[in-house]
Amino acid sequence: MIWMLTSLALAGAPTGWVAPTAKGYTVERDTNAKDGSYSAVLRGAKGASKFGTMLQLLDPHAYRGERVRYSAWMRTEGVTDWAGAWMRVDAGEDVVAFDNMQERALRGDVEWTRISIVLDVHEDATGIVLGILLSGPGAVWLDDVQLDIVDTSVPVTDMKRKPQPSKPKNLDFEL
Repeated sequence: MIWMLTSLALAGAPTGWVAPTAKGYTVERDTNAKDGSYSAVLRGAKGASKFGTMLQLLDPHAYRGERVRYSAWMRTEGVTDWAGAWMRVDAGEDVVAFDNMQERALRGDVEWTRISIVLDVHEDATGIVLGILLSGPGAVWLDDVQLDIVDTSVPVTDMKRKPQPSKPKNLDFEL
């Protein structure tokens, strides 16, 4: 099952998306697109606060018990710190799955590149949030977003679920 998230407005912030409220960040539609006529761009001005984000909130009902992949095309320009896509699965007050691409961040100037985040949506999930983020000055574009259910052969990128070693290591502390 594939859902195309293409609800961009005709002017200003994209319809269906929550624009940043952090100081120094703006979001708008842009004609610099990977495909089609428009993309969304999140810009951080010099002196912008810690980070800005553009996000979309989803009801998790159709995805509970499934593994989902958020994929999109992204590009950056002049990113002095880092940018990435992000997705979070909530269960009440708890974040039960999360990935913000910080370990594989986009920096500097990056041409259009395909990104993906894969998370398991717990049976007790109460919300799914997805979007892009930018830390510091620069710009990050987002285009052709997809959210699809994948099978368990697709590995998760969940930063909360770190792989555990299969054998103990350094038991004598000599390393």
